Amino acid sequence: MSPPNVLPSRPNLEHLKDQADDLRRAYVRRDPDAISRVAAVHLDPSVDAAATGPETPDLPQARALLVVAREYGYPSWPALKAFVENKETTMKTLTPADRRELYTFSLRLASFLRIGVPILDGLEACAQAAKDPEFAKAVRDIRAKLKEGESLAARMLEHPRWFKSVYVQMIAAGQETGQLDVMVEKLAAYLESDEPTSVMAAFARQLATMVGAGLPLVQSLAIISEQADDAALVAALRAVVDDLKGGAAFAEALAKHPAVFDATFVFMAKAGDISGALDKALDRLATDLERQDAYGRKAKSA
Repeated sequence: MSPPNVLPSRPNLEHLKDQADDLRRAYVRRDPDAISRVAAVHLDPSVDAAATGPETPDLPQARALLVVAREYGYPSWPALKAFVENKETTMKTLTPADRRELYTFSLRLASFLRIGVPILDGLEACAQAAKDPEFAKAVRDIRAKLKEGESLAARMLEHPRWFKSVYVQMIAAGQETGQLDVMVEKLAAYLESDEPTSVMAAFARQLATMVGAGLPLVQSLAIISEQADDAALVAALRAVVDDLKGGAAFAEALAKHPAVFDATFVFMAKAGDISGALDKALDRLATDLERQDAYGRKAKSA
């Protein structure tokens, strides 16, 4: 399965609809690429009712919209639309109370999934244990929609107070790779670290979490570049993504931006590439950077 396309930093619904219209026109012309794109999208009649129907030379708009949504990594057009209309990507905006609630939820759900508890039962247990009644209501709503056959990631998007797009995209990646338990556990670990950190420590930790959960490196970097607030980091990450797509090694691509990625960062990336354990190298790097930040805070307060 190819990694999903990456949305621009300011996605526009009309532009996405234009992509669907372009696909419909190409499909009518029997363009091989358009036919292949449509055929690659599996239809579940219980979920994609509006997009199903007899095969015809024309492509229904609902199905074209579904193809566009799936190509961007979203399970349905409504899920993609909800994201674009309510694009709050970063978990930095979570209040401390909401962050604790989401952390506890993630930790519990990961434990349930790891020991084989069905996800519907796990979600109900998480709802019962939640301290915030509104969060419990949100989890039960997600569970009800999931019971009807809808996607976990898509339903989470409907509750952006807690489930920011970075969280949802990582959940979607866990579902795609069959490692939902691993991804939820890593999200819990990410949320657990609530000490303020430098830009690079935060970047290294997020990248380690994504790569460690099986998300492709290029996709992980692209997602982070769409969320980051630091302009220099964003520009460097976009250039690194382009270099990786062109066949460059990760460390080689990072080394072109010494003002952003220092020698230690590049060396650890190279060591991870060579050993085949990039996630472990990034995790080690993130831990070291977080410790340096903590030491700096302690020294300033002394």
